[in-house]
Amino acid sequence: MVDTTPPGRALLLAQFPELADYARPSLRLHPRRGHPTTGESSVGGPLLWPVDEPWPTCDRDDHELVADGSGSFGEPVVMACVLQLYRRDLPAGILPAPGWAFPNGTDLLQVLWCPTPHEGTYGPCIRVLWRAEAQVGTALTANPPLNVSSEDLGFDNLAPRPCLIRPETVVDFPPIACLHPGQVDGSGDSGLLLGKLPAHLERACLG
Repeated sequence: MVDTTPPGRALLLAQFPELADYARPSLRLHPRRGHPTTGESSVGGPLLWPVDEPWPTCDRDDHELVADGSGSFGEPVVMACVLQLYRRDLPAGILPAPGWAFPNGTDLLQVLWCPTPHEGTYGPCIRVLWRAEAQVGTALTANPPLNVSSEDLGFDNLAPRPCLIRPETVVDFPPIACLHPGQVDGSGDSGLLLGKLPAHLERACLG
C-alpha cells in the first residue's frame, strides 16, 4: 500500500499560484491496523506511562445520554489512548516544522480523550501531554481498561483501534467550502464560503 501523499501540490500551485502564500506544514499519519508497543508511535496504542503517575480521567457532568439524565456516570471516566508520537519518528519536512513540534526538553507527544461525547460540542474532552522519554522511568506494563464505552450509549466508537503509523510531512492549504450545485460560478452566497482564503481565490478553487 502506498504511504506517500500523491504529488498534487505542484499541479495545484501551477493553477492557483496565490495559494503559495497560504501553504502550511502538516503531518499525515498514515495509520495501519497493527499491534503497537509503548515504544512506538501509534494511534490508539498503549502509551509510555509512568507507574507513579495517575491515569487521566474525565469527571465532567455533561456527558451525553447518561441513563439518569445527570450527565455524570457516578465515577470518573477513564480516558482512552488516541495518539502517541515520538519525535524520532518525525520525517524531515519540506517546510519548517509546525510550531507545536516539540517544546524544549520533550520528545514525546501523548493525546488522550474521554471516550464519550459531551453536550454542546458532541465531542470528547481532550488531554495533551508532552514528555521526555528518558524521564518516564518505570512504565506501566498495560494501560487501564476503559470503564465507559460510547458504543454502550448508542454512539460510534470513540476509542481508536490500535494502529501503527508512518508519519509524513506534507504541505497543506486552508479548507474551502462545498457550495451547492450551480453556485461555483461566483454568483453564490458568499456566506457559504469558509473565509479562510480570499473570496475570489476560494471561488476559483471551487470552480
